[in-house]
Formats: sequence, C-alpha cells, structure tokens
Amino acid sequence: MRPGAGTDRGIYAYIAVFSAVLYMVLLIAPVIAGKLVQQFGLAPTEVGMLFSLELGAFSLATVPAYL
Repeated sequence: MRPGAGTDRGIYAYIAVFSAVLYMVLLIAPVIAGKLVQQFGLAPTEVGMLFSLELGAFSLATVPAYL
C-alpha cells in the first residue's frame, strides 16, 4: 500500500457524492422547471435555454478530467 492511498479513497468518495448530488438536479428538472415558471414567470423557451446552459456547464466541468 502506497502512502496517501487512504486519502485517495476519500477524494474519490467526495467526488462521487458531490457528483451524485449535482446530477440529481437533472432528475428533478421537471419539478424545478415548474417552480421557475410559477415563481419567476419564465416562458418555456427560457426554461429550456436555462437547462441547456446547465447541461453545457456540466459538460465543460468534465474537461479537467481529460487533461
């Protein structure tokens, strides 16, 4: 066992939990969309653009993993 292996496991666990919480937003997107329309009066096209930008940001967030 190399030094710091326990720390690596902790980091991987943190990344997994953090990712799971962030991606849960994608699963409850219809609920969030309904609340955005109700609370802020957004049009369906505006909500669609908002979620498209969110998906794009999630995609860009993976770029450092490939560097």
